[in-house]
Amino acid sequence: MWLYLLLPMCEAARGEHTVNCSSQRYPTVPCSWGSDTTTLDLSNNQIEMITTLEFSKARGLKRLHLQFNQISSVDEDAFQHNPLLEYLDVSYNHLGEIIDAPLKPIPSLLYLDITGNVYDRVILGPGFRGLEKLQILRLGNPQVVSLKAKDMQLLRGLPLKELHLITGDLGEYDGALRGLKNLNILTLEINVRIHVQTFKVLTDDIINSTTTLKLKNLDLTQTPNVPLFHSVENSPIKSVTVENISITKEYCTAMFTSFLLSSIAEITIDKVVCMGTCISQVPPFEHSTLTSLSVWNLDNPSIYIFSPGGSVKKFFQPFLHLSLVNAVVFFMPCLLSQAMINLETLDFSSNTLDCLSMFPDCNKPLPNLRSMVVDKNLFKSMQMLSQVTNHMKHLVNLSANHNTFYREIGVCNWTQSLRRMSLRGNKFSSKVLHCLPSSLEMLDLSVNHITVLLHLEKMVNLSQLYLSDNRIFSLATLPRQLSLAVLYLDGNDLPGVNSSLLSALRGTELKLSNNPFDCGCDILTLKGFCQSAKVVDWDKDYRCEKPASLNGTELQFLTLPHCRTGLIVGSVILCLILVPAVFLIVKKLKNRCHAYNEIN
Repeated sequence: MWLYLLLPMCEAARGEHTVNCSSQRYPTVPCSWGSDTTTLDLSNNQIEMITTLEFSKARGLKRLHLQFNQISSVDEDAFQHNPLLEYLDVSYNHLGEIIDAPLKPIPSLLYLDITGNVYDRVILGPGFRGLEKLQILRLGNPQVVSLKAKDMQLLRGLPLKELHLITGDLGEYDGALRGLKNLNILTLEINVRIHVQTFKVLTDDIINSTTTLKLKNLDLTQTPNVPLFHSVENSPIKSVTVENISITKEYCTAMFTSFLLSSIAEITIDKVVCMGTCISQVPPFEHSTLTSLSVWNLDNPSIYIFSPGGSVKKFFQPFLHLSLVNAVVFFMPCLLSQAMINLETLDFSSNTLDCLSMFPDCNKPLPNLRSMVVDKNLFKSMQMLSQVTNHMKHLVNLSANHNTFYREIGVCNWTQSLRRMSLRGNKFSSKVLHCLPSSLEMLDLSVNHITVLLHLEKMVNLSQLYLSDNRIFSLATLPRQLSLAVLYLDGNDLPGVNSSLLSALRGTELKLSNNPFDCGCDILTLKGFCQSAKVVDWDKDYRCEKPASLNGTELQFLTLPHCRTGLIVGSVILCLILVPAVFLIVKKLKNRCHAYNEIN
């Protein structure tokens, strides 16, 4: 009993009925849960087997995380006491066969993840027959090189909406996935190296089973040129994601050609290595349904080299959303920006653009843009950025975090449609504030060099202001008339906040942690405010810096008895002064009343 008390216990959140014992060396270190536990996290521990009585007390259990353990054995009736279980993750354990998974007594199961175990064949046992509510299934691992229909026939009877399948380079496939239908998302993480023809047969089988297809971990650089993507052209697929693939220009051209001839509306490409140019080889087309293109983490900008022409305009004109993130973009020709008249959201983060290379003297580019994100680029002039976007009368959100803006800022002329602006990490001084538009409702200037708050009174609609990690030492110039719902001032140089300002911030979500508080008697007002108002992280990182005797003391534990003594002494002195004064006033009033009565 005493040993049990001395061991570090796992953390339980009573209000949410959640028990989190992740990475606690369970079962060596005990973890307790009760009948009211709805979520239990035992991931990243040392569990080797699951017995019948393991979770018998948790009759209300709905979510169970067992990933990254050493589970090699599970009793047949391990979950018979958990009829409400909806989410089960036993990925990355040591299960030798999928048939070992005890599924028969889990009628409410919606989500099952058994990926990353040590089985080398996907055999769905009779327990899968009873999973009448299963919507999301993740199975397989890179050791699986064979998919047989007789082993996976129960798959077609499941009411799945999402299927994620991981295999190695499949050498054997006999139509095991044929007949799947009504999936919302199908993810194929097929590590193709040699057997590309087998992969083509598989994709042809599933191409009509889903509206969203995700392909991961393909290497098509050493394989013969097989027409992999033709079947997409007549499929119901609306969204395609291609992630972590290596591809030749022939495969790339064939892929884009098929995508453009299909009914696909959304394409996402992430971590693609392409050998040579691609888009320039795509033949002319009459119509495209593509409205959203996202390209992330591309190391070869030649993939989208093209020559001016009608097809380029047709390709980009229908776009509503375009993201080229960390994609070596250094120039956007006017042909593109003027063609995208319908574009609403643009994300060009982590490239090498500035105002001149993004908008090189174009005639009102991107006229209907609503959101522009250009974080981590080379923008230098706030004045020029305001000028090149001034015609965008629908622009609501602008994010230009972590650029290289000049410190000296001229007169800015922003579109008055702007409501949200984020300028984090730009080394701005307080001078930037006079350049900002008056129409803002949200402003983020965190991680800059701002010292005082000026020119904010013009932002009459400002409700969210983020100023974390600056050099602000005083709030005297913060307009009291602002109706701020959120104000973050953590990580600045504030010694304190005066009581009148605190009164104005009574309904504001306030963050003041990591400031060098001067813990004189006035700090008690701030302490009292923090204990009763909406203050973020009040229980940590609110510490005294001065005087030296209190350095490091947390405000929540701060007591200053001499301040209370001083208050009492002051009150006594005040009383000693007031009482005689009141006595004299009353005496004079009585004398006057007495004289008045004698006259009458």
